[in-house]
Amino acid sequence: MGWAVTQIYLQAQKRVTVTDALGNSVDAFTYCATSTDPSLLPHSWYLNHVIVGAKETGVPAVYLDAMSDTPSQEDPDRKRDARERAIYK
Repeated sequence: MGWAVTQIYLQAQKRVTVTDALGNSVDAFTYCATSTDPSLLPHSWYLNHVIVGAKETGVPAVYLDAMSDTPSQEDPDRKRDARERAIYK
């Protein structure tokens, strides 16, 4: 397991096995926060990335609803915000 310190939290890299509905498995790495600040919110463009990806992979509606209800904040860096959102145009 690897460790990384970011500006927001300490995270651990974990290896996981992901299995789809057909039983196909693939090994992958994921990052898990080990210490977070609950007052920090994701930027709205980042949350949009998560929601678009979830829709593309067929995540059940109940999970999409929960993601859509997640509080977020606008990015004060408007150029970054525009660049991130432009991916889907």
